[in-house]
Amino acid sequence: MKFSKIFAIAFAALTMTACSDEDNGLNSASGVTVDFESPDMEVMESQSFFEIPLLVTGDANGDVKVTIEVETPAQAGESTAVENKDYIITSYNVTIPAGKKSCAIEVRNIWEQGVVTPNKDFKVKIANIEGAKPGAINETIVTIINVDTSTYKELMGSWTLSAEDFQTGETISYEVFFDYPEEPETYEVGHLVCAYGFNRYAFMYIPLWFDIDVVTGNVDYVGIPLDHSVCDVPLNFGGEIGLGILKSSSYVGREWIFNKSLNGRINSDNTQITFGYDNMSAVIFSDETGEFTGYYYGDVLCNITLTKN
Repeated sequence: MKFSKIFAIAFAALTMTACSDEDNGLNSASGVTVDFESPDMEVMESQSFFEIPLLVTGDANGDVKVTIEVETPAQAGESTAVENKDYIITSYNVTIPAGKKSCAIEVRNIWEQGVVTPNKDFKVKIANIEGAKPGAINETIVTIINVDTSTYKELMGSWTLSAEDFQTGETISYEVFFDYPEEPETYEVGHLVCAYGFNRYAFMYIPLWFDIDVVTGNVDYVGIPLDHSVCDVPLNFGGEIGLGILKSSSYVGREWIFNKSLNGRINSDNTQITFGYDNMSAVIFSDETGEFTGYYYGDVLCNITLTKN
């Protein structure tokens, strides 16, 4: 097993596949349906934009056009997300070209930063489809999670990372910034915090998982999940690796492990987190194959302590 340390030479350009604006003629093939990806989803109000995914089933030979609508409840309550007040849908119409199996409705969040409100939701429905038939999931409920709740909000900001170099024993210390994740998975909403500045690089972060009691505000658990992204973009390492994806890992028994979390402890006023002698580092996976390259990137840290500034 290689235990080799290398450094990235450049960021890789990110590419996103957008829905098509071209008109290539409607699909005429049978058996093509369109669904929402899920009947419900959660997003964080701190996300500037988010997407509501649509999925195509079947083999289309032309465009599929979808129009969505927002269901207006008979009576709006505190937990109702109001269009153009809490969020803005950038377009109600998408065109999905032949050969493409997914597309998305883009939504902009309107975040009242610092204002504690209940979680809010709204329902989106498929209003019309051209070139396909509706599938089983014709509507989805989007819940916007309030991130200004006291404990979660208080974690954000400047912290000092203190640790030892796992190989040399050298003391390492630098500043990191706790922030909301850019594009969290649904299951990460309200749990994941990114400690940006890992390895002294602004683009890297230590993923931190918090379980917070919604009633008491107490932190019931904190840990570092392994096999989790520590950088939001692939990096170009050149040579035999090329584009690489950085993930969290721990070096145990002369091999890198991924199937666990590093359990931490947090003090009563949520200002210091300790992880003991367990170590963690960023390791490199091939962006092309998805396979672990055997290389790591930056420091291997142990005896990690995070202290709020």
